[in-house]
Amino acid sequence: MKKLGLSLFLFLHTTVSFGQGFYNHQWLLGSYNFLQDPKGRLVFDSISYTHFPEFRKMSFKGTEATICDAQGNFLMSSNGIWIANANNDTMLNGSGLNPNGITPSWPFGFPFTFNNIILTYPGDSHKYVLFHHTGTTIGAYPPALELYYSIVDITGDGGLGEAILKNQIAFSDTMGWGIGACKHANGRDWWIVMQKDNSDIVFKLLYTPNGIQSISSQSLGVTASIGMTRQLTFSQDGTKFLTNKTDGGTVVDNIIQILDFDRCTGMFTNPREIDI
Repeated sequence: MKKLGLSLFLFLHTTVSFGQGFYNHQWLLGSYNFLQDPKGRLVFDSISYTHFPEFRKMSFKGTEATICDAQGNFLMSSNGIWIANANNDTMLNGSGLNPNGITPSWPFGFPFTFNNIILTYPGDSHKYVLFHHTGTTIGAYPPALELYYSIVDITGDGGLGEAILKNQIAFSDTMGWGIGACKHANGRDWWIVMQKDNSDIVFKLLYTPNGIQSISSQSLGVTASIGMTRQLTFSQDGTKFLTNKTDGGTVVDNIIQILDFDRCTGMFTNPREIDI
């Protein structure tokens, strides 16, 4: 059982299929609010990691995105409220993310997990694209009503980066929390996915050097989930997709959902579920 748990842990923490490079080389840690509060950083190599304590302005309550360049040099992070540069200060034009819903209630970072993701920009090594969302209170919980994206030119502000486009709405619907991404089979473009709330429908966005190329949807044939975070995860080779159903209430369901994924067409097939 321990081996199964470890395997699932490692699989589920491969949330982005990048391909070659050290883009996930550094992870930031720490939920305390202020600069003087201690935080930390994990730096990975091919076989191990090193933990470094640090003091940093940005805290993370649940939402976190970080990215390095292909050589592993740290570039930026975001907690869903603002974007920090490599010096851990506010990136030029990096404040004011997600202008909707519950954002003002969480100045030190969103409490929801998997709500943003930073990707390399297709065909342009100087740019990165951040996909992100917030929630809007409807009844007992705040679903996501928009998927936003913002673009960073890392050459701006003397190499510390500048958000040159911010809070653009990719599409609108009623969605559960969580964003997943996988490289297209061409090794350049990206598939970005979110799930419709209380439904088995997944939205699929294809992002290319020209921006959003297409938006489509598909019924996955799995049990629907309502009002919870989805950890939308692709295997490193992009051939498998995992998500989860975890509902609160009187009866708590904990189900891992596994599907095959075609990186060329963006189609999901062969759904199966593991009740844990």
